[in-house]
Amino acid sequence: MAVIESHPWYRAICADGQPIGSIYVMPGSSGKDERRGEIGYAVKANYWGKGIATEAVKLALSCVFKELKFLDRVEGLVFEENKASQRVLEKAGFVREGVFEKVFLCQGKE
Repeated sequence: MAVIESHPWYRAICADGQPIGSIYVMPGSSGKDERRGEIGYAVKANYWGKGIATEAVKLALSCVFKELKFLDRVEGLVFEENKASQRVLEKAGFVREGVFEKVFLCQGKE
């Protein structure tokens, strides 16, 4: 069953007036994590390598700190083998701080 819920910060990524992906910043839960958020994004494969994701991340960051004033930090978690997504974040100004191991399971892999 589908459910529609509001989200603190979620936007469409558009090109030529059409949605081609999405981007979000999920604020942390209460307590020690409430002042940081996690960014996530997805772009249709035929738009990869065109700088669209990097531009979207930069635009998102320029907005999210104004709209979610309680945030002090936005983090991007990327699978280690996803070099393209790591590069997107680096070009948008993120700094690699470390590598988490065995943080979550995705498609049967750690």
